[in-house]
Amino acid sequence: MIHIDHVAIGCTDLYEASDRMRKETGIGFYDGGWFPPVGIANKIFPLGGQTYMEIESIVNGPKVAAMAAKGGPGADFFKKAMQSGEDVFTGLCLGVDSMEELEDLAKRHKSIIPDPHLGTRIRSSGTQFLAYQTPPATDCWPKGLPNWYYFTDITLHPSGQPVEPYPGLHRPTGISYIEMGGTEKEMTEWLGVPASTMPFKFNGKTKGVYAIAVKTEDGPEVIIRRKNIVELL
Repeated sequence: MIHIDHVAIGCTDLYEASDRMRKETGIGFYDGGWFPPVGIANKIFPLGGQTYMEIESIVNGPKVAAMAAKGGPGADFFKKAMQSGEDVFTGLCLGVDSMEELEDLAKRHKSIIPDPHLGTRIRSSGTQFLAYQTPPATDCWPKGLPNWYYFTDITLHPSGQPVEPYPGLHRPTGISYIEMGGTEKEMTEWLGVPASTMPFKFNGKTKGVYAIAVKTEDGPEVIIRRKNIVELL
């Protein structure tokens, strides 16, 4: 079954952007680790209901530059997202519950399932975290379309890890809606299931993510609004 997994935000300064997001929303985060093959790192904001938000940025400039130098719209998109000078929603990631479902999606979209070891995340504890995906993010995020993930060990899922202590944090209990560009019809065609089964609100603008609304146990609904990177390409 398809469900929301996580939303990604690119930024120029990982530490400043993460601290600002925490102060703005009252939602906590922890160090998500880094991706050695591509030179980026992230902070993870668990949002409840096995969903999360990640803020990511460049920590190894030469690796990112080398990737961009190889060309292709995906590499250019990635570099611009991390160096745009402002926080931007870069992509939406959906989840499935089995490898068989992911393989069916790969066949439907005529895409590959990359070896997760090529882009694996290493957490600050040294734990290696593997997740399969299709299509590759660099193929669909520049088009403002989501991709799908299958996590091999749900006990290590980023949504279930403890956040760093901070005064006055709210406890998030899940995403209530995601504001998306495009139309319900276009999203249904991409998903292969009715888009109405997902918590989407469509604004008819350029495809991509514009805002997410997060429910909290002890406070008001939190609405996180950022630029959509696709509009800046």
